[in-house]
Amino acid sequence: MKLLAGHQIRNWDQYTIEKEPITSIDLMERAAVTFSNWFSTQSIYQNRSIDVLCGNGNNGGDGLAIARILRNRFYGVRVHVLRFAGRNSLDFDINLKRLISLGDVDISFIQNEMPDLNNESVIIDALLGTGVDKPVQGILDALISKINSMVFKSVISVDMPSGLPSDSLYIGNTMRPDIIYTFQVPKLCFFYKENAEYCPEWVIGNIGLHNDYLENIHSDHFLIDHFLAKGLLKSRTRFQHKGDFGHVLLIGGSDGKIGAAILSAKASLRSGAGLVTAMVPAKSADIIHTAIPEAMVRISGQSCFSNNHFHYDHKITIGCGRD
Repeated sequence: MKLLAGHQIRNWDQYTIEKEPITSIDLMERAAVTFSNWFSTQSIYQNRSIDVLCGNGNNGGDGLAIARILRNRFYGVRVHVLRFAGRNSLDFDINLKRLISLGDVDISFIQNEMPDLNNESVIIDALLGTGVDKPVQGILDALISKINSMVFKSVISVDMPSGLPSDSLYIGNTMRPDIIYTFQVPKLCFFYKENAEYCPEWVIGNIGLHNDYLENIHSDHFLIDHFLAKGLLKSRTRFQHKGDFGHVLLIGGSDGKIGAAILSAKASLRSGAGLVTAMVPAKSADIIHTAIPEAMVRISGQSCFSNNHFHYDHKITIGCGRD
């Protein structure tokens, strides 16, 4: 799976709007329905009130649409809108009017006072999306701090944890959700260890962005997923045997560290190698035979690198578990 920068993902939205074609508000509705369908399957969130926190950009528009859909599915929903951008996005305004027209959803507009949140509610974070490029400030900073300090809270971030740049490390106060429901592809920021507390777990929702864009766009970053791994597997006929699928020579292991050689031998066989030979110190041979009898063993003195003169014309792995 290709991983894309934030601006590439926003361009992907626009490409889909132009090529499908679909209006931006209908694409937003598709994203909100996808989120709501997932949310409705999560038993942990059932029979609980919901507080949706919305900014006044497109991420907030997602939140408003989610609030409307969940209300229509008989969830108890409250909405809290924080206007921190200069003006509302067009799709935000459309979804705000749709929500107000229902007439029975509690909508508050945050100015200087914090919303009344509690640990019993599920908090849906739709404050900021992929366009973050500077630390949060003012009332938004205070709101994120308030939520992060709550005990036993349940927080779901829509697409991104608010305050986190989509392509890099955190730059200031950032929402710490329990889970992120992100659209189409994971964001690059999810894979930095420094961001671990802000990206503990994520779910990917497919909102049907146009596949041609992904096929043609360049990326230096890839995630090995089920589909990519499956494409690397070679098909095998009924007449083929282990000799047709390569022979791996594994040179490794040392006193007290033979486990690395065992794991590497198992990985070689699991990845499709027909034959595996482990070259290990002599006193480790019985351990290999016991732990992984499928592997062949070649012994070599007290160290896997002692007095070895060999010719080998297949794959060689060297160094695992060596002092």
